[in-house]
Amino acid sequence: EKIRILMLYHKGKHKRSIQGIDILKKLKKELDIEIILFGVKKDKNVPKDFIFYENPSRGVLIDLYRKSDIYFFTSKEESWGLPVMEAMSNKCAVLGANVGCVLELCTNWENVILCNNLDYKTVRDNVSYLMNNRCKLIELQNNGHKLAKQFEWERSFESFENYLQELLINEYNEENKI
Repeated sequence: EKIRILMLYHKGKHKRSIQGIDILKKLKKELDIEIILFGVKKDKNVPKDFIFYENPSRGVLIDLYRKSDIYFFTSKEESWGLPVMEAMSNKCAVLGANVGCVLELCTNWENVILCNNLDYKTVRDNVSYLMNNRCKLIELQNNGHKLAKQFEWERSFESFENYLQELLINEYNEENKI
């Protein structure tokens, strides 16, 4: 069965979409994979043999993550990394650049595969490994999902609320010298 690789296509140079497309074109020649891109607008840089979803709705995007095996994260600079968390929350393994939230929140080979150099050989070796080791792919998908669940809105709100309560209790204790 083909591995499905999903990638965000974005015109911003910091997203390195062109570099990602170049890597994926070479991969597609060598490996039995399906490439799916999504973004605001399709242009001449998107290969004709790649599936492209232009400005997908929230529901379509969630479905894309769920039907894909790997989310290819190419950004050179990133803060929160929403697509990474969206992929993980939908059990799509993340492979790619070691920047932003991926560095801060993830553990290499536990819930993500980080590429120090976003080059063809590194990506090919990692994708080939996952194609031949489906158990590892499933493990990454499940572990990523567990990580993403820690950042759900209700859990984050509860954690923030507990923090505020703790601050109030500490302030009260200091004022009353308890």
